[in-house]
Amino acid sequence: MESRVKVIQGTIDDLLLPGSKFDAASCILVLHFVDDDQEKLKLLGTIRDK
Repeated sequence: MESRVKVIQGTIDDLLLPGSKFDAASCILVLHFVDDDQEKLKLLGTIRDK
């Protein structure tokens, strides 16, 4: 599995590479750790705009 997984510590802005795709499971996991509702909205907006 290690050949298929890459761990990146940071924010969604650190992941915005051409052709990047995110699935719902990743999104739900990340949202679970974001305490501030405005930050959650910002994150979702960033994903929507890409």
